[in-house]
Amino acid sequence: MIEKLKKKEFFDIYGISLLIHKGINNEVINERILYIAKKYIDITNYAVRSELRYANTGGLSIMSERTVWKTDKKYIKNLHQTRKQLSLEKIIKLFDDDSRWHHQYGGHAWANITEALIQLKKWYEKEDIIKILSLIYYLNDLEHNTKLYLQNYCSFDLQRALNYKRDSIEKHIFMKCSYNIQRYYNQTKSLVALYH
Repeated sequence: MIEKLKKKEFFDIYGISLLIHKGINNEVINERILYIAKKYIDITNYAVRSELRYANTGGLSIMSERTVWKTDKKYIKNLHQTRKQLSLEKIIKLFDDDSRWHHQYGGHAWANITEALIQLKKWYEKEDIIKILSLIYYLNDLEHNTKLYLQNYCSFDLQRALNYKRDSIEKHIFMKCSYNIQRYYNQTKSLVALYH
């Protein structure tokens, strides 16, 4: 099983974004973003490949009108093993295949999640912190059909955390961050007080 996203990691993303907006960016902050981004990559990769287990049953755990029968050329043999080796581009094609997925299941939503994963991996490799942050914001809001896809991979209530983040002032967001991110925030407050 994949390691779940922790609440402090979630809030660190938003705290770091606020710090960067204030002009504070250093090696410790960049390392923290890259660590969290790698976790998002691992979680999202696991999630999309896990979702492919339904590729032969129309997106449902039981047979549906979209079931791909073994005699059909679209049937994926040894799906349990195969889905682990597929490229992300091939996974997008499978999710975007309307004839494969039940209309209410969210194949297109999973294709969007997979596309965001590809982009996150690209910017992670280039260590583009701003692009990484924007993709993580995007991933935090993506749903598959009825709920946020990340919810199953968090050790906290993701929807509640998103609402808290949206409704909170800056200092309350930093109160939920890890020690180092709080420390940088407190340093910025000290500098502002020093110059005013």
